[in-house]
Amino acid sequence: MEKSDKTKIQECLLNIDMTCRSMYHSNNDIVNFNIPRSSVIYGDMIRYSYIQLCSILDEIVVLNRLGKDNEYLKDTLYIISPVTRAINQYSGIRKARNFMLAHFNRDKKRNFHPWWKALKGLKLPRTQKEIQQIQKWIHLINGILVTRYYEELKEISKTAEGEIKSYSVWMFEEEKKVSENPTPFDSIENQVAIRMEEKGVKEIMVDPSFTDIIEYIQNKN
Repeated sequence: MEKSDKTKIQECLLNIDMTCRSMYHSNNDIVNFNIPRSSVIYGDMIRYSYIQLCSILDEIVVLNRLGKDNEYLKDTLYIISPVTRAINQYSGIRKARNFMLAHFNRDKKRNFHPWWKALKGLKLPRTQKEIQQIQKWIHLINGILVTRYYEELKEISKTAEGEIKSYSVWMFEEEKKVSENPTPFDSIENQVAIRMEEKGVKEIMVDPSFTDIIEYIQNKN
């Protein structure tokens, strides 16, 4: 059954709101835990934000299509359009998402295309000022949408909340099953050891920087 425009708008609102909340809480944790800019975690969060920005922009594309015959939505999008235009000036965001994250060092045909070549010459938010500005304006976009469509967002959020709770119960049961039953990896160690012996592989090279985390994982198990 074809969804109504109201439902389609609600879905966009929900996706934007959930993505913005995730971005806010991630950034808040970076501040609260004093994660330095030199940290790998900090860099990974910035790169992951490229995925989130693309998701938000994709939802706004859908809203723009729905707004052609909806004056209220059209007015709403007019208000936030300076922000979306500013974000779209960062021409490298989508390619960064693809070549650094979604399809690491691969193009659409799965050919090797390293990100350091794919992104050369393209604009990305790199400075602290740019990142803070994007965070500020993304949350402002969400605030405007929530203000203009509060009841619609409230309605779909209530439905989603119930569905997420149901999923969480199912997920808990699945995790319980895993803790009580073998995982697909439990029997692998002997299998790999046998194959190593068959093929004459006596030692495995391990990056010294990985030693601590490997020991930590082994001790946890």
